[in-house]
Amino acid sequence: MRQPEQASDAPDDTEDEPAAAAPDDEPATTPDAGSVSDLLERAARAFERADAALREGDLAAYQEAVDEAERLIARAARILQQAATG
Repeated sequence: MRQPEQASDAPDDTEDEPAAAAPDDEPATTPDAGSVSDLLERAARAFERADAALREGDLAAYQEAVDEAERLIARAARILQQAATG
């Protein structure tokens, strides 16, 4: 299993990002609990897809879903970190 990426190294290019999310070049001034919660819920669903893909033996789909989950978690962590230090 891969080591989780550091929050600063993770890309933010997920296709189904909510339209209300702040662009990456705009720092968040306060944590949007809805946004963080939504990102973490989406990460949980991605992990569920990863588990299903692994059970089916589809390692490519497994890795894609794990990568997506890691990106979503890293984005949520950045939002919270920016709020704590901003």
